[in-house]
Amino acid sequence: MGMNGNTTHGHAGSKFKTKTYLAWVRIKGRCYNPKNKKYPIYGGRGIKVCKRWMKYENFLKDMGDCPDPKLSLDRIDVNGDYCKKNCRWATSKEQSNNRRACKYLEFNGKKMTYQQWAEELGFKYGEAIANRLKSGWSLEKTLTTCKAVSNRDSGGPSLTAL
Repeated sequence: MGMNGNTTHGHAGSKFKTKTYLAWVRIKGRCYNPKNKKYPIYGGRGIKVCKRWMKYENFLKDMGDCPDPKLSLDRIDVNGDYCKKNCRWATSKEQSNNRRACKYLEFNGKKMTYQQWAEELGFKYGEAIANRLKSGWSLEKTLTTCKAVSNRDSGGPSLTAL
């Protein structure tokens, strides 16, 4: 124990809790507290915190301090447990592309979400990609045709229909 009853890492004082410490507290709550509102999609699905991380000092040693206030803890495999090999500090954008509900398209050896493909093609939203596929475009045509294609050039839907 350190000064004022705090542990030696200094991350959990009564007035001062670091982003890293709060992330650790929250993952345990989601996985082990049935009263936590997120428990059904974590602990309720069998997601666990590895035994090593039940001690904060080990979590801190493995993950380090959160390097940027814009980052939060993310599981790389959304169906996997919280552990060193399956976690990273990620942006909200990286996390939004790493959800169970994300749909992926694989083309020319590249696997990305609809939103990632849309951004690569210059669209604002992933729905543009979905709309092309729904209207009968092949995957290849969808992902190799730039966004400024008109109806008469492509035989496909106009940009305004996307």
